[in-house]
Amino acid sequence: MYNKQLYNLKRIARTETARILNTAVVEAYKDNPFVVGFKWNLNPAHKITDICDKYASVDFGLGKGVFPKDRLPMCPAHPNCMCKLTPVFK
Repeated sequence: MYNKQLYNLKRIARTETARILNTAVVEAYKDNPFVVGFKWNLNPAHKITDICDKYASVDFGLGKGVFPKDRLPMCPAHPNCMCKLTPVFK
């Protein structure tokens, strides 16, 4: 039981840390006129195929994995998601 609780606590900590980081990035750059969108970057430790792979390969005409500001998906996309968003400039 202890191991399951520890795993769940770590999962929540990882997921919420990623949420805070990505929210801060979006909030810092969303009103910047030179930012055209945000790139979805897979975590190097990403091993399984999931929704993040789809997000990292989507193309809206701004480049692979780049979302326009108004089409940004929820990040993190799933529990344990450690992918990050980076601003893309004109």
